[in-house]
Formats: sequence, structure tokens, C-alpha cells
Amino acid sequence: MEKKYCAITFDDGPNEFTVAITDKFIEYGGKASFMVMGDRINDQTEKYLKYAIDKGFLLASHS
Repeated sequence: MEKKYCAITFDDGPNEFTVAITDKFIEYGGKASFMVMGDRINDQTEKYLKYAIDKGFLLASHS
């Protein structure tokens, strides 16, 4: 049987939930893409994105 896939994206981050979402997907063996708003990336939020990238998740621009 052909393997099927589903793409899951999260919009409008990054925020403090980015790490929790990343960890939950890792727990269940999945991945997701984060569609981020460029004007929301700053010294506080960049650590959330780095965490997701380091775990193999994808980032894309929502702006």
C-alpha cells in the first residue's frame, strides 16, 4: 500500500508555544512547518525558532 502523508503548518509565530508544539510532535514522531511573521522575530523569540530548526522542523515566511 502506498504511504500517505499530511503536511501540518502553524501560522503567525514564533511565540512561547513554538517549543511546546515542537516537543509534542517529537513525542509522537511527527514534524510540522512553522510559518512565521518576520516582524515577530526578535531577541526574545529567535530562541524558539532555533529550537525548532535544531530539531529538524521547517520554517517559512508568512509575511
